[in-house]
Parts: sequence; structure tokens; C-alpha cells
Amino acid sequence: MKKVMIILCCCCSISSNDHSDTASLQMQVNPKTNQYLDFSLDKSIATEGEVISFVNMSVGFNSYKWDFGDGTISDAVNVEHKYNLENDYIIRLTAENDKFIEKCVKVLTPNNRWAYLVNFNTNNIDRAYDESAFIVTSGGRVFRNASGIKEYYSGIKDTFNNVISLSTLGMKNERFSSSVKYEIGSFIINNTKVYKHLIIWRKIQGVFLRRFEIISPSDALFSNVDFLVERRIDWVKGSNSHNSKTFVAELYTKDAFYYLHSQNYLAIGNEAVAIAYNYMNNSSWSIESLTPYHCEPIQSNLVFEIGVYNGIGGTGEYVLVWRKDIDGIWRVLFDSNY
Repeated sequence: MKKVMIILCCCCSISSNDHSDTASLQMQVNPKTNQYLDFSLDKSIATEGEVISFVNMSVGFNSYKWDFGDGTISDAVNVEHKYNLENDYIIRLTAENDKFIEKCVKVLTPNNRWAYLVNFNTNNIDRAYDESAFIVTSGGRVFRNASGIKEYYSGIKDTFNNVISLSTLGMKNERFSSSVKYEIGSFIINNTKVYKHLIIWRKIQGVFLRRFEIISPSDALFSNVDFLVERRIDWVKGSNSHNSKTFVAELYTKDAFYYLHSQNYLAIGNEAVAIAYNYMNNSSWSIESLTPYHCEPIQSNLVFEIGVYNGIGGTGEYVLVWRKDIDGIWRVLFDSNY
């Protein structure tokens, strides 16, 4: 009678250890030959596109077959694999005589992985961010790099849920080795408070990570943002004036931010933004239009916007955060483009 050992895992429950192996037993199949079948994986919770390493620790078998639960199989001894869609996947390693062992991987979207880390594993929250990322709060505080990001989340005891992408705009830019995209999204804290965030994503080794994020509570009671049409026209005229200092002084808040992709540099303050925009002083500089793709009211004095610009260098994408100052004029609080 053929002897088949089936080892089932405790599949895909949420754990406080983000990169632990799922629970399973190492089972000796044949004591006479000292055969046993087992494998390890370097992470049991992964992000879409993230590579997972599988190490075969079995002894006494001549052939193996991996089934990754997504229609992909392999007969290699040790393998790497990545999943492109959010789901729970059962990985089966089968040896001769139909002996097999199973373990599980939970694959999450980048935003759901972020929420999971906030809720269950803030010590590793930096895994949702690029190593040189920035977080800016609606109050203007800036948190940089892994240490700063951990500091921002260290005091948060709330539960984040209902993470929704409201709009995403992105393309692969030839100037960079990785993809960039902009996103406006929302989430709920403790099932009551609505927050919205504007995210700049950077695709690194197949995984989208947060490079820049602005987070703000959201209680806006309006949806019509036609009042920004004239401000965009003013922005285009100002950028074509070839005087970055005057342009920024008139169109930007005094505490404005500008994020420069190519240098991963965040200019903070009116003067620093004007210096970062020095290239506009070149007489050959020209931009034709800003075309909004999505505008999202955040608060009575705050609007997130992503869109497409047309200029001398061609077409690109931009993000603007508009804030109404105490004089009633809407100005740019944050700006980035590529």
C-alpha cells in the first residue's frame, strides 16, 4: 500500500510577524531511509510583484515538483517566485510516490500591505516605503527615511481599514530605471475618521514602494473645484515668465514643498522651491498647459490634484496640492512632476 503523507498548513492567517514562515510540521516520511520532506520560505506575507525564495530542506528524494497555486510549476530544487495578484496561495512541494507538503503565502496589494503593517507590525512599517522616502503631514511636519517613518507611526495605535484608490496616474519614465506613479486614495481610521493621502510610488525590483506621501484628515463638504481653472492658467503664465523667484512668491505658499524626482530632493520653503525651479529662468523653457486628471477636495482649504502637463520637453505628469491661504487665495502647497 502506497504511503502518502499530507501536511496541511495553518494557511494565511494574519500574524504579528510579517516575514515568518507559516506554521507547519517537519515530518519524517520513512524512518528506514531517513527521508523527510520540508521547505522554508523567506516570507509568508508578500506584496504583489515581490520575490519570495523557497528553499528545499528535504532529504532522501530524487525528484521534486513545485506547484505555486497560480498555475505555475517547477521541478527545480530551490526556487524563487513572485505573485502579481492579491490572494492567498497554497504552495505544494511534491516528491516521488506522491508525498507532499503544503505551506501558504498571503499576497497583498501595496496599499493593503501598508495597512497590514500599520495594524499589526509597525516595527517593519518601513518595508512599505522606499528607503529614502518622505512623509509630510497636513500640518507640515516632515519625516524622512526609515527612522523618520518609524517615528511617525510609532505613536499610532489606531486601526487603518477600507484603503481605497480614488485615482492613479503613472507611466514608465525613460529618465529613470524604475516606474513612477501618482495616486490619490482614502482610508478610514477606527471605522470612523476618513483620511486621504497623496502618494508618489516608485517601482523597485518589481515592487511598488512609497517614495513620498502626504496624509491628511478629510472632511471637505464641496466637490466643485472649478475655481482652480484660473489658478492653473496663472501657474502656466508664471512658469513661462522666466523668473522663478517671482513665480513662486506669487503662486506658492510660504511653507511650500517641491519634490525633485531625479535627485530625491525635497525643497522646503518658498525660497528653496524658487531655487529648485531655476531651470524655468532659461529663455527656452516653456510649458503649454496643465490638464487635471483628478482633483480631490480634502478640507475646506485643501485640494489634491494629479494631472498631465504639456511643455517644451513633451508630455509629463504632475501632482499639486492646493491650499487656500488666510487671504482667501488658493496657492500651491506641494508640487512635483516628471
